[in-house]
Amino acid sequence: MEIIIAVAVCIAVYFVQQAVYRKRWSEHLEVSIEFDEDHVSIGDTAHLTEIVCNDKGLPLPSFHIKFNTSRTFTFPDNKNAKITDCYHRNDGFSIMGHQKITRKLEFVTSRRGYYDISGVNITAMDFFMTGSYARKLANSSHVYVLPDRVDNAAMEPVCDTLMGEFIARKSIVEDRYSFRGIREYMTGDPMNAINWKATARAGELAVNMYDRSADQKICIMLSMDTESMIRQEYIRELSIRIAGSVAEFFISHHVPVSLETNGKDVVTGNSEKVPFGASDIHMLNIDRCLARIDCDETSDFSDVVDGMLRNKSTEITYIIVSSYCKEDLLIKLDYAVENGASVYMISPNFDIAMPKLARKYIYDMGVILDDV
Repeated sequence: MEIIIAVAVCIAVYFVQQAVYRKRWSEHLEVSIEFDEDHVSIGDTAHLTEIVCNDKGLPLPSFHIKFNTSRTFTFPDNKNAKITDCYHRNDGFSIMGHQKITRKLEFVTSRRGYYDISGVNITAMDFFMTGSYARKLANSSHVYVLPDRVDNAAMEPVCDTLMGEFIARKSIVEDRYSFRGIREYMTGDPMNAINWKATARAGELAVNMYDRSADQKICIMLSMDTESMIRQEYIRELSIRIAGSVAEFFISHHVPVSLETNGKDVVTGNSEKVPFGASDIHMLNIDRCLARIDCDETSDFSDVVDGMLRNKSTEITYIIVSSYCKEDLLIKLDYAVENGASVYMISPNFDIAMPKLARKYIYDMGVILDDV
């Protein structure tokens, strides 16, 4: 009789605990996976923090967190992981009631990009390990892996030349909003500088004088188009690194820089722009924009160039970074130069496929294929 009662009690306990777990296993349960850093560089060591808080009396003897992240991350501890197109991780916990567990996972970055963990799958089992329960939770955490810079030996000659051209132009460009006075007309003065009212009063030609512009800016226009039939991804990534290196160079000299590109943002799906700025925070915003570029999704770069042609300003020097440099693009840039725009182009291509470009504003940046 006692055995029968014991068996009946066990059966009752089993079904009761099963019903309790089915109803309450996810109550007052908080799970989050957070990147500790907002942004890191390629090759840096970063960290993920797993937090599980079971704020109820019911223990979870077998609890698992499953999530996916980028396979470009290298985790030293892979015993709970599987790597396919993503890095799939399954971490197990045993959590008592009213307990909080925090774990840190270390990893090393290897590729530029924007990486997020937007969802987490959790599973739990009841006390007798017979019932299994699962749920998907929203999660919101991301990290930027910022692009590398191009080696100084390759970039310094180009940047120094661009800075020289920039300073020379800055000294000769007049600011039409800074009127300084009127003087007599001299041979060579442009007709649009003549002040006709002053001329009528004086009975001889007089021209307006303006102060030199002190607010020259740099607009970097980055194209993800390429002519290369080999290692296209490398050339595109190199173009991104060049754009970041040029921006950093001018910002370090306190020159306001903006960025436009035809590469689409992996988050918004649009070709984003970064307005002018010259602070360290602004450089970080440019790097974040570069990190989020999807090289395989682009809009028409000619739209970016057409926007420059419509809104070109004598206060802005335009630096185009583009591996693609065929006539359809160069004709538009020639037109801009002929109409007074300050335009320069940096064109990275493999040395075996360098196009012959007879333009003074183009700087060829040859890449040795054997070194890649």
